[in-house]
Amino acid sequence: MSGLGEVGRAERTMEGRSPEGLHRTLLHFNQLRLRPALPTEGWRADVEQELRARLLEGEFVEAATRARPRPPPTRTPSWPGSSG
Repeated sequence: MSGLGEVGRAERTMEGRSPEGLHRTLLHFNQLRLRPALPTEGWRADVEQELRARLLEGEFVEAATRARPRPPPTRTPSWPGSSG
């Protein structure tokens, strides 16, 4: 899965750089990750690069989730058989 050198550049995206670069890096990562292939001699480095890319992806999702305002509930949920 070599070729994830872009992950280092995308990590800078989380510090305020291009969101497009982040998405391109994640796209490239996912293309490599989903491509059928046999392990190479550098499989450990590939796994470390995959970990960095997955952490980057998770941080992006968490940041996007925190930034999105949540609407107030429209009604209070009730359980069947409860009064109220």
